[in-house]
Amino acid sequence: MDHPDSPTPAGARLPPRLADTLPASIEEALEKKAARERRDAGVRGVSSIEAMRVAIREAARDLPPLPVVPRLGRLSPDAFAREAARGLPFLIDGVVGRWPLSA
Repeated sequence: MDHPDSPTPAGARLPPRLADTLPASIEEALEKKAARERRDAGVRGVSSIEAMRVAIREAARDLPPLPVVPRLGRLSPDAFAREAARGLPFLIDGVVGRWPLSA
């Protein structure tokens, strides 16, 4: 326990209370969500999250269909980087065995 004369009371190190982090109204919550989406879109270099979704869909339409998604074993960091640089999806076997998506 901190000394009462301490410049930093013990409560200052605790996370904010849930009531302090909840928006005051639905409008405030919607504005915070919109601001977060604008910030996220700016980081990704698009005007909005919806514009990013549209751009992804349009780019995907121009790609040839994938006949198979390759399953690879464990990869070294360099091998992983090479596969990722190709820009095509791949699965890595043996990393996770009990996720529903791994089946």
